[in-house]
Amino acid sequence: MRSQSIKSLGLTTVTVLTAVVALSAPPASADTAGPSSEPSRCLILPSIPPGFHKIADGYFGCDFCSIDGDWGIANGRWTDYRCLMHFSGMEVFDALYVYP
Repeated sequence: MRSQSIKSLGLTTVTVLTAVVALSAPPASADTAGPSSEPSRCLILPSIPPGFHKIADGYFGCDFCSIDGDWGIANGRWTDYRCLMHFSGMEVFDALYVYP
């Protein structure tokens, strides 16, 4: 009887672990989502399209620059923006260019 309870405990443990692994797996639809269709607004090379003008610089990374750029679009201040990465010695900064 004792070996029966150990065998039952082992099966219960395996069942619980299998359920935990199954619940922690991402949904199947996540694999088919694909990349975002929005173009990257962070540029490394100095290739700002015509019509854009610089309004700010000194951002420490594209993420901070994009926050201000997205805010301006959401509030109707400009219709598009680009963040241009440039080097100043050993530091890397981003400048915000906007399109009216």
